[in-house]
Amino acid sequence: MYQYEFRENPGALLEYLPIGGEWTWRGPLLKKPQEADAFSRMMQAAVEELLPDARIHRISLLPQSQLEIEADAEERSVGPTVGFASVHVLPRGTKEPAPASRKGRLFVPIEDGSLWKDFPSKVMREGDQVREGMLRALHSAAKDSTREGLMSMLFEKEGHDLLIVSSDGHRMTVHRLVGWAHLTDLSAKAPKTVLALTDDLKSLIRRAMKGAGEVFFQVLWKQPLPGEADPFGALVLDGQEFSLSLRPPEVFPNWREVPKNSVKIDWECLLNGGEVLAALEAVQNEWKKKYAQVHKTEAKSKDIPQGLYCTLSSKGFTLGFETPAKEQSPGTPESLIALTVPVGELRGARKEILFAVTPRYLKEALSNLAENVVLAGSLPETAWDKNSPPHVQRPLAFLDAAGPTEIFLMPRRI
Repeated sequence: MYQYEFRENPGALLEYLPIGGEWTWRGPLLKKPQEADAFSRMMQAAVEELLPDARIHRISLLPQSQLEIEADAEERSVGPTVGFASVHVLPRGTKEPAPASRKGRLFVPIEDGSLWKDFPSKVMREGDQVREGMLRALHSAAKDSTREGLMSMLFEKEGHDLLIVSSDGHRMTVHRLVGWAHLTDLSAKAPKTVLALTDDLKSLIRRAMKGAGEVFFQVLWKQPLPGEADPFGALVLDGQEFSLSLRPPEVFPNWREVPKNSVKIDWECLLNGGEVLAALEAVQNEWKKKYAQVHKTEAKSKDIPQGLYCTLSSKGFTLGFETPAKEQSPGTPESLIALTVPVGELRGARKEILFAVTPRYLKEALSNLAENVVLAGSLPETAWDKNSPPHVQRPLAFLDAAGPTEIFLMPRRI
């Protein structure tokens, strides 16, 4: 893989450039936080004025108030502008694209001097990681306004990782942002957990989708004033702070108890999420056709079964709906409209695994994971209803094969 080799500029007072695929600040001026903050804003303004659409690879502050910008642009020099004595634009010197380069806005100015204490600072991160994490977790948050604690997303520090957690009581998503070391050192007052309302986050994500180049989840822990119940936080989008209404983390369930005490992994297999989603859509469409034949009318959303019967075996993953009838009877494998998709090796189970899930929950889980998904769970158990076959009754685990996301889904009783 091509690695961008930045130009050495030993005389630079302050530089912002990609090192090892990560945009990083460096330079002796970092030891003077207030002065560095002031120059960072001027550097941002210069890029916005002179190179608003160019792809930037490095920006360096030189002695005597000179600014040097390496970009995919023609070489030129500009006289006094935006507070600098001169600005020099240098072509990158190669047509091979740099994966770490940026277009448009370069960075979010840092206002809190304490964030500069590490040298070099690694505070600035790609906003796409935060956006993806929040988008993946949103679907599991409760939609019922009477359950405010579950209409929120929990941000929790775990070592050098940031966890984003949501749950509506029937399912739970845990997304991990790996290596966010700066979060552990933001300030002595920074909380370990922050609970933000989902509606606030949705609004901020929509703003971010409309062109923001950088989303930086910065915990601005502001203690409540007299008469105010809760502290405030902020999400920084391209340098602009947007307030977040935070809630006491205690109102969010103890989510760690779910995988610790409820989830039991006896078996696992590898699925292709796209193939399962396609099969689910095909089964649903076939069920609607059968329903129209039986009832002489098209099925409405409320008519679609809320139980999707699933069987996992060495033959594949079979999913189906109970066949429509004038009078519905309990579903059995013989009365299903079903399709089977191939799966990887089923490890840990000698017999077929039977379970039922809410189809919408399955669709949303697979839609928020990578193409290759690990499905895991406990062995089937005999239900209280002796007429029901043994089926999985503990939470199912859908794991992104790449590692950052885990979704736990409660199965339905058969």
